[in-house]
Amino acid sequence: AATPIIADTVTMERELTRVEAVGTARARASALIYPESGGEVVKVHFTAGDFVEQGDVLLELESRQETLDVRLARVQVQDAEQLLARYRRIEDTGAVSDSQIDEAQTALDAARIALEQAEVALSNRTVIAPFPGYLGLSDVDPGARITASTTIAPLDDRRVLFVDFATPEQIFGRIQPGDVVDVMPFSRDGESLQARIAGVDSRIDPTRRTFTVRAAIDNDTDDLRPGMSFRVTFSVPGDPYPVVPEAAIVWG
Repeated sequence: AATPIIADTVTMERELTRVEAVGTARARASALIYPESGGEVVKVHFTAGDFVEQGDVLLELESRQETLDVRLARVQVQDAEQLLARYRRIEDTGAVSDSQIDEAQTALDAARIALEQAEVALSNRTVIAPFPGYLGLSDVDPGARITASTTIAPLDDRRVLFVDFATPEQIFGRIQPGDVVDVMPFSRDGESLQARIAGVDSRIDPTRRTFTVRAAIDNDTDDLRPGMSFRVTFSVPGDPYPVVPEAAIVWG
């Protein structure tokens, strides 16, 4: 009797290599806030956990001397402007020489620079947020004397978290920015999130034979924190192979 045969088309599919790694999260932007100069703290405008916008005032230092320096510099600029204007009015009469006018112009330029320097020194008595984010714990209180090396507070923009993880050298070039991977926080068993590859390091670690990949996670709900550890899983395509139904294979 004839043996029944079911014809099927042989297709080509790529082999998938499953990769698992452990990654650590960091904020999209993170900084330790320091003052530009030292002095006595007059006001602290935040508490731990506050969200601040770029340019918000975080802390004020005592600034009486700097305020006086600005006032004095403005008076000197005004005096230099008046002297130069007076010379300009009588310039055509020959009562003043060209060198006197040049000296008056130089004095005015120097006074304006001194005013800018005084204004910079005054602005340095106020600490502002360099970017939007959440502030951490602070040990600085009103009345304390701090220096330029005193940490005021950490600032993290954690609306997007970056998860850095190491992957084996064998898959270099097979994972690209824009690819999607699954990330699972160890603090939440069973919860899986999707992250998009934001960048791939350009170097291979010669000791571990790995390279670092960075994935980005949206954290609009603010449930995740920098420093958290994540289990990262993804598959990368390999070489193509012919595929047939398993029932068509006879082993022996």
